[in-house]
Formats: sequence, C-alpha cells, structure tokens
Amino acid sequence: MAVEKKRTTYGNGTTYQDGNRYISQQYYTVVIDGRSYTRRISGTGTTETKAIRKRNKNTESWEKKLRNKLAEKEALTEDRVDDLKNMLQPEDWHTKVTLNQVFYMNLKRIQTSAQVSTSDNYETYYKGYIEKHPLGEMPIESITEEQLLDFYAEMKRTGRKRIPKGKDGEPLNVKPLSITTINHIRFVVANTFRYAFEKHLIQSNPHAVIRPFKAGTAAMLDFDQEDLDSDSDDADALQRVIPMEDVKQFLAYAYTHSRLAGLFAWAVNSGMRQGECLGLKRTCASVDSDYVLVKRSLAFVKNRNPEITATTVPILKKPKNGKERKVPYNENLREIYERQMIQIERDKKEAGGYYVDRGLLFADGYGDYLRPWKVLKEFQRLLQEVGITQHRFHDLRHTFVSLLVKESQRRGEGVSVLDVCAIVGHSDPTVTLKIYGGLFPDSSKTAMKILDDCQAIKLPA
Repeated sequence: MAVEKKRTTYGNGTTYQDGNRYISQQYYTVVIDGRSYTRRISGTGTTETKAIRKRNKNTESWEKKLRNKLAEKEALTEDRVDDLKNMLQPEDWHTKVTLNQVFYMNLKRIQTSAQVSTSDNYETYYKGYIEKHPLGEMPIESITEEQLLDFYAEMKRTGRKRIPKGKDGEPLNVKPLSITTINHIRFVVANTFRYAFEKHLIQSNPHAVIRPFKAGTAAMLDFDQEDLDSDSDDADALQRVIPMEDVKQFLAYAYTHSRLAGLFAWAVNSGMRQGECLGLKRTCASVDSDYVLVKRSLAFVKNRNPEITATTVPILKKPKNGKERKVPYNENLREIYERQMIQIERDKKEAGGYYVDRGLLFADGYGDYLRPWKVLKEFQRLLQEVGITQHRFHDLRHTFVSLLVKESQRRGEGVSVLDVCAIVGHSDPTVTLKIYGGLFPDSSKTAMKILDDCQAIKLPA
C-alpha cells in the first residue's frame, strides 16, 4: 500500500515525504544567449532540509553541465566550417581530415537510414570514448592498424566511466571495459573507416583486418574474464539470476514500500525487457485476452526539436529484434494487471487535473513515461534496503527464464528452447541456446538409446 504523500511548498518548489525519505522538486529556468532552458530538478534526503539542499546542488550541477555542453556544441560547429574549408583547398587535404571529421560526415548518412535510437547510441559511443581521445584528432590517412589495436588495449584498461572514487580522489574497484562495450566501440570505429575507404578519403582500410573481440582470445588474456563480462547481457546471464528466495523477499517488500512494485513483478513474471515494460499500453495487455501483445519499446533519444528545452525525449520504437510477439497470460500476470489498475486510479485521484493518461500500464504518478534511470535507482534502493546483492533491471529477465525452465523440469513438463525463444523475443533459437544453454540438460545420450530397439536398422545375424 503506497504511503500518502504530504506536500509542503517552498518558494517555487515542492517537498513531500515518500516512505522514510523526503523528496524536493522544482522547475528551474536558466537563460543562455537569449534562449530559455527549463528542467524539473529533484533532490532526496532523510529530512526536508537535506532534500532541499540536495535539490539546489543538483540545480547548480545541471546548469554547469548545460553551459559546458552548449559551449562545446558551438565550438564543434565552428570547427566543422573550418574543416570543410581545409578539405576543399590544398591538394594535401587528405592529411588534414581527422577521424572526428569523417565520423560526423558518416553520421549524417546513418541518420537517414537507421532508427533514431540507433543513431543516438552510435553517436554516444563515439563521443564517450573516441572523440576526445588523441586518436580522434589524428588525420585518418595516417592511422595504422597498430595504433588502432593500442587504442582498444587502452580502452580495455582505462575506458570505464563512472568509477567511484575515494576521499583521496583515487578510483575504487577499477575494472576494465566489458567485451560487449569494446565491441560496440569497435563497430563505430570500423564503420567510420569503411565509410572513409568507400569515399576514397583513405587509400587502404587498416581496420579491415581487426575482427570482433572474443572471450579467451590472446587480446583478452591480460584481464580477468569475470570482470570483462560484468556488463554483458548474455555472456554471464546465468550468474546474474536472482535467487528465488531473494525474489520472494524483494517483491513482498516492494509492494509495501514502492509504487513501482507492479513493474518489477511484471518483469520477473513475463521476461519482458525494461523498454518493453515501460512502453506497454493497457490495450495491449487487457486481461480479456489470452496474450500480452509486445508491440513497442520505450527509448529516450536526443532531442532534435529546438522549440523543446529537454535534452532527451521519449519515443516508442519496435522491440529489439524488430518483431512483435505474444506473451501468454498466466494467473500471476492477471493479478499484477488488476493491482496495477488500482494503482493507476489512485494516481489519477492524487494528481487530479495534472494527470495525463497516455494509456500506459506502468507510468509515473502523473501518467507520463517512467524514466529508465529513475526505475533503476528505485530498483537498487529496494534491493539495498532488503539486504540483497545489487542487480540490474535486465537481471529480472534472466531470472524469469531460469525459473521458467527449472520449474517446468521439476514438474516433468520441460519447456523447449523454441518456447523460451518465442516468449522472450529472441531473433533466433541459437541466441537462446547461447545465453541460456546451461539450463537445458544434455539429452543426446538418451535420444540415441531410443534406436537400440528399432528392428528396421538392426544388423543381420
């Protein structure tokens, strides 16, 4: 049962209690070069005063980041104009065109053919790992295969971001990048070099011989394998499964301390991805049907509308494999749906005229799309309060598959790889086997013994 929120107004902000913490929110507007930027800033704390102080601190941090981002964008625009001038004049222009310049030329082409979320991810990886690295400023014609391999080796060791730091400023628990992240970076760089070669910006492609990285290869032996795969969605899926007792304890606690309890219960009972849950419409999950229709997935992409001040905007795109699917209803999902409908009616009553119903099964208190980063923060808060090891939201999906297979085997009704593939929405059964093959027993010996009594293929006496 949700705790009643008592709101207190402080100037332009509002502060209310939610469980054992206080939340302070405020719409803050800053004017830069004659243009207004507005954002709702939040802060949490154990008291009202601490929550307000945290909100004010977050406000200062947001304004600082916004000003830096706008300054970088303006400088980058000026650089692009100079780059084009340099490319059109001297005969040795190919020695001046940098990897960064080629990337942005290629990005325009990608934006015309790829989904918005794909384009944003492409740009995010480049900006986060390559653009400010010395490799990005090098003339692309002069970059060699050895330099590229050195770059990937450096990214492996020191590329990980958001590493907690101690009081002395030194990083804590330093871990290398996962193989998955390294291969994402490799894909972006390889695509940029391929484009440069196709447009005759370089005479040969030094990246053509660099294959995707794999676990156990010589390039990966200098790091602990467990650390390399710590962020992978599939390589360590079975190690990320949440124990059954922990799941039971977590859901019991969540339903009394969080309004997002239904979302977490739905994910572990359906195997749906986070974006699929957050983008699920009530019309696609009606209990009058035998199936939940997974048609769209929520994603937040870079804002391209200059009239909107938000840095990211929500979109509903196709599921990960690009296909719609049906998840059969069971009694657990029906009960979660009914409880969620009660939660929605309660939210409508509390929000009053501020509630905008988007038809979502899982929305915030005002009917709008839930932010994935806030969902993760709430998920990990509950885990910490219960005393359970920290997990990602995606681990609920791994837990669902594990419970589905093991419970079916316990009842003597073994679910097949094809069934799991269809429910979780993998593009191919081989993907299911690659991720969850360890859950399915090896029955090949038993299968071969079936033919022992077949007279048709017996050898003559």
